[in-house]
Amino acid sequence: MKLKIPAWRTIRLYLLFGLVLSVFFYMIPGLTFPPTPAHYIILAAWALTTFIYALIGVKTNYYVIEKQGIVHHRFNKDYLYAYKDIVFIDEAYSSKHKTMRFVTKSEHVYYLLFDREGKIFDLALKHCELLSLEDFSKRYSHIKL
Repeated sequence: MKLKIPAWRTIRLYLLFGLVLSVFFYMIPGLTFPPTPAHYIILAAWALTTFIYALIGVKTNYYVIEKQGIVHHRFNKDYLYAYKDIVFIDEAYSSKHKTMRFVTKSEHVYYLLFDREGKIFDLALKHCELLSLEDFSKRYSHIKL
């Protein structure tokens, strides 16, 4: 089953990145006011590049639910999060931010944006053998959530 991520949630990350870098690109021809034609050309090129990357990001960012786990397809890479490897899901954080925060056996913390209906969260809760918050705190005391 293929689950799409809402476009706005993906675009928002690219816009934030694009705005921050546009300040640096503005400074390339020099910090002057009023802006010169070089400033406008550089900012327009960067805005177009950001828009293209955001569009590609929306089209190529989705989840595939498989029997053994969740596959996150991003650009041309696939990331498999096996159900058997997920040891803890922070339900309070995930419900509040609509972003599933979970910890794997390799002690890495991952964040996955919810799909439109939040099916990814429900499926993970259903298929994973999760530790309780107390057991997780004892076993992985060095991981701060």
